[in-house]
Amino acid sequence: MNENLRETIKQLRSSLVALDDGPRIGEIRPGNADARFEVESWDDVLVECDGGRFGAIDLWSAEEIPSCQQAIQPLDNASDYLVVGQILYEPIVINRRSELLHWLPVNAQPVALGTADLFLNHFVFGSGYSELIPDVEKEHWWQFLSSQRIT
Repeated sequence: MNENLRETIKQLRSSLVALDDGPRIGEIRPGNADARFEVESWDDVLVECDGGRFGAIDLWSAEEIPSCQQAIQPLDNASDYLVVGQILYEPIVINRRSELLHWLPVNAQPVALGTADLFLNHFVFGSGYSELIPDVEKEHWWQFLSSQRIT
């Protein structure tokens, strides 16, 4: 994980904690130094941020990940993937080999989300959130990012 992304996570975590309605907006959990799923880029994410809620995007903690794997059972080569969260209640997976993330919306083609750093920078903490989420202007997370001058 690059240093700019680490700083963004720390800044946003601190800003959320300082807000009275922070828990309603989102949650950036503290990191988990013991998180290990043999997917280096995602392990790095969990070390910095052990899951959280980011508007319509949920990222599972190291403790939650093992119990969330049923979402990939229908996939060919399901063992090549790890479910790491969800967007609008539909799974986000990371390929264990390529370490690329995909969103698997029901009744639609998978959506490529890129590397862990790109996914976090662009889709979770950046303007790409608006590419994934309908009516984004009404989203508390989007409003929070805008107030932080992130979007």
